[in-house]
Amino acid sequence: MILAGVSRPALPGFPTVVLREDETMAALTVGYQPFDAIKPVLDAWVSGDLSVKKQVQAAQQNDASQQVH
Repeated sequence: MILAGVSRPALPGFPTVVLREDETMAALTVGYQPFDAIKPVLDAWVSGDLSVKKQVQAAQQNDASQQVH
């Protein structure tokens, strides 16, 4: 991952880092973030301590429970 030189991007939302687990994807960053800020999340994801799929499923369940019928 190359982040050098993008701390002041000309395009809003660049760079975006997306984590993918099987067919599930989630944005880790939208716009520049220092590597030190995202490293703990990347380390947890690579080691298997963080599941993108479980995080997305939990967020979807939370959204569904907050919807008014």
